[in-house]
Amino acid sequence: MTQPRTYAPDEVLITVGGVQITGFSPDSIVKHEPDVDAVTKRVGADGRVTRTISANKSGRVTLTLAQSSPSNTFLHALLKADRAGKAGTVTYFMSDNNGSTIYASGYAWIVKEPENAHGSEAGDIEWMLDVAAFSDLSIIGSSDLS
Repeated sequence: MTQPRTYAPDEVLITVGGVQITGFSPDSIVKHEPDVDAVTKRVGADGRVTRTISANKSGRVTLTLAQSSPSNTFLHALLKADRAGKAGTVTYFMSDNNGSTIYASGYAWIVKEPENAHGSEAGDIEWMLDVAAFSDLSIIGSSDLS
């Protein structure tokens, strides 16, 4: 019989500008998305295929926070600092301690003011950050979770 694996969302650590982000949505924590395909192909009229490996390692990070998260105030302050004095470029780091997934970038910034709705129950706020490049240290992996 195969031993069951365990995932604990509180083992996902995210820092922006060295500050730990907390108060995530119950449905989503973070999404990492590269801006371009890592490898593309071009097929000539004679059927020959050429692969091109992109040097572009930029991407987008979406953090989904609960409306009540104290990190909303911090992220909004970063955006305001960037608008006021172009001082919003910070480091980004994510580690999933359930396995071996790591994402890192030396240059990240808030893209825009998030949408914010108010209703009869608290909702979520999605913060979009662009990164100049995901570090070569970035890996996607898992381990033998117990």
